[in-house]
Amino acid sequence: MTRRKVRNRVKKKIKPRRSPLVRQFGFAHPICVVANTPAYLYKHLRSRQEVFDVAKSHTSAELMRLLDRLSRRPKGDMSPAPVYVYLAALSFKPSKEIKGFLASYQPEGVKWMPEMRGLVLASAKMSPSTTLSYAQAAPDAGSDYEATFQNFEKVVK
Repeated sequence: MTRRKVRNRVKKKIKPRRSPLVRQFGFAHPICVVANTPAYLYKHLRSRQEVFDVAKSHTSAELMRLLDRLSRRPKGDMSPAPVYVYLAALSFKPSKEIKGFLASYQPEGVKWMPEMRGLVLASAKMSPSTTLSYAQAAPDAGSDYEATFQNFEKVVK
């Protein structure tokens, strides 16, 4: 075997293989490295379009299932970046759906989980509610406004 072939074989063996999670969440690793507080990490991850796309493309149940699957991986095998990305994506979901899961979710190797839990729950979407208020005015007798006003009251009641 020539020297060139040996050199090529050595290069191929040394070349590290990147897992699909590392390729998918490569944008999050630099943020995780420079983050010195959980609030910084959360703010910068949540502002990324990739995290919003993850939230948009997965339901709450799917995100929780992915987080659960990540927590079952061996400790040395897991990078915390995907966990933080999925947690930031959960913050775009309704709080009623994620509250119970976050209360019990405690993965190993995720340094800022308690702080992230608080940040996610604080910014999770609240269930939509609409408050309708109007001032009651005395309509003129016999006007079109009077008929419309009475119909509006029937609909609201």
